[in-house]
Amino acid sequence: MKKQAAYFCVFIMLVSSALHGNEIAYYSALTISSYAGPGFDDYLDDMRSREGAESAKNNPIIGVSLGIIAEKQLSNSLSTRGELALSARGGGYLLKYEDGRKASTLLSEINLQIPFLIRYTTSIGDNNKLYFIAGPSFSILLINKAFIQDGAEFSMHSFPGTDPTLIGLSAVGGIGVELPFSGKKIFFELRALTELNDSITGYSHAHQRQICFITGIK
Repeated sequence: MKKQAAYFCVFIMLVSSALHGNEIAYYSALTISSYAGPGFDDYLDDMRSREGAESAKNNPIIGVSLGIIAEKQLSNSLSTRGELALSARGGGYLLKYEDGRKASTLLSEINLQIPFLIRYTTSIGDNNKLYFIAGPSFSILLINKAFIQDGAEFSMHSFPGTDPTLIGLSAVGGIGVELPFSGKKIFFELRALTELNDSITGYSHAHQRQICFITGIK
């Protein structure tokens, strides 16, 4: 945890520097999040045994993100991006019982995402741009709840089984297009995020993955 805190402090300084960029953008995103890794497989086995279910399967969760970008140009093709975003993340699982009953659990989180990305841009016509992004992203857990639908019953609980990780480190990569629009620029971006640390404490190699479909303006 001390190592994560040190990385986080360094990362905040980098993002603060990037916020002095000469271009600001705003975006919203549709996200698809899920848990992955052998540790999450162990978690599913534990949930199946604990609930007396016949099987347990991974079940992604759909959410949204809202963010702001500060971009600083380094050259014609390279720039840095510091971001702040509120993002819905998490995942879920589906339990199936011998009598045919199903219970769906969605482990929902609201995180503060702080990516620091490098962007490489190339032209694809008059004023149209194709770009690629990559870099690290820190996340700070703000809220987490479990929503459980068991047959016709729907209830909300605390995160079942264990406590989630409060600070996460992820790798981000993506591709996007930027187009002129009414004196401004709009962009569409496909982004993938893979968490590098364990997402659920007590389960080694259990991490989150997220796909983001982003639209924004600057």
